[in-house]
Amino acid sequence: MKKNNPESLSVPELLRCHSAILDELKRRRVVRTLNNPVGDYAEWLVAKKLHLKLAPNSNAGYDAKDKYYRRYEIKVRREKKGSGFSILSVIRNLDFHYLIAVQLCKDFSVYRAYRISHKAVVKHARWIKTLHGWRVVLNNKLLEDRGVKEITEMLK
Repeated sequence: MKKNNPESLSVPELLRCHSAILDELKRRRVVRTLNNPVGDYAEWLVAKKLHLKLAPNSNAGYDAKDKYYRRYEIKVRREKKGSGFSILSVIRNLDFHYLIAVQLCKDFSVYRAYRISHKAVVKHARWIKTLHGWRVVLNNKLLEDRGVKEITEMLK
């Protein structure tokens, strides 16, 4: 295989590469599952850059804690062709102190990131009955709230 030339690979070869990459990312503790790596990568990146300790997998309510035992929920959106990435995945439990919202570019580089206080989340999130959770949209109204701090540079 030519380096960085996935066009020359068959579909089974691409899937084998994908599997091998996920296995290596898991070995390096960048991802914690073999699912789509976007969420695990964001949790790893935030924990590393903000000096947080990740909670166990599938922990209800938060993804990480700091040295003062403050709880952080980490949500990420990765840019996809033809769609925005300002709507975060549903939040089912508001048992955290801060929400870290990360927007990734298609190449996994950090586009923007925010630390959002629990108070700001409660003020701006909407309960979506059909999803059984809270919907947070990174719109101007939320981002201008005094409980929101942009932390993009901290994650680069």
